[in-house]
Amino acid sequence: MNVMFNRSFIMQILTKSVLVATLCCLFAMPVAQAKSNGVSKNQAVRTATSKYPGKVVKISNNKATYRIRVLQKNGRVITVTVDKKSGRIK
Repeated sequence: MNVMFNRSFIMQILTKSVLVATLCCLFAMPVAQAKSNGVSKNQAVRTATSKYPGKVVKISNNKATYRIRVLQKNGRVITVTVDKKSGRIK
C-alpha cells in the first residue's frame, strides 16, 4: 500500500511539473518573438521622448505601432506613433 501511494504521489508531481514547464514556454515565446522582431516598448519611448521631450502618460500597443502620449512642458499632450518594426516615428 505504501508503494502505491508513493507512485501516485510521484506521478502527480511529475504531471504538475510538466504542466508548469509547458505554460512557462507558451507565455515566454510571444515575449521573445516581440523583442527579436522589432523595437521594444522601452526603445519606442526613448525614440519618442528624444524627439518630443516630456513625461510619458500613456502607452498603447497594437499590432504595428506603439502610440505614446507625451505631456510637454507647456501642458499640451501629444500622441507620438512609433512603428514597431523600424522604430521610426510616423
